[in-house]
Amino acid sequence: MQRFKLSQPQAMRLQRLLHLEYTVRELSAEIACTPRTIRTALAAGCPHRKTPAGRVYVTGDEFRDWYVELCAGRRCPLGPGEAFCLRCRQAMPLPEDPEMRLLEHGIRLLSGPCPQCGTWMNRFEKAGVR
Repeated sequence: MQRFKLSQPQAMRLQRLLHLEYTVRELSAEIACTPRTIRTALAAGCPHRKTPAGRVYVTGDEFRDWYVELCAGRRCPLGPGEAFCLRCRQAMPLPEDPEMRLLEHGIRLLSGPCPQCGTWMNRFEKAGVR
């Protein structure tokens, strides 16, 4: 299975897709990407219909739902006292006494080294949460 990802503006354009069958070229024009990007999505498992003549049709709302489901698995929910390590690619516990800085608009930055690899990790929180 190939890796497939849209940019943030392209993902936002998915909201306006209708329950219509789009050709590869029409769908790529609708979300402002190249036809090759849509073909990569087809290879990654996007639901589509192929006619005996070789034409490919993708239903707009099924494409949107498929992409939302694909992206849902990428999220890593963090528990209290955890931060995401970019080198280990997983949630790791913050040290017992992390560095804390107050930023503007009531946001607190907690920082500390990853216990596994030593890379500096950051976690942003609202100032009232802990």
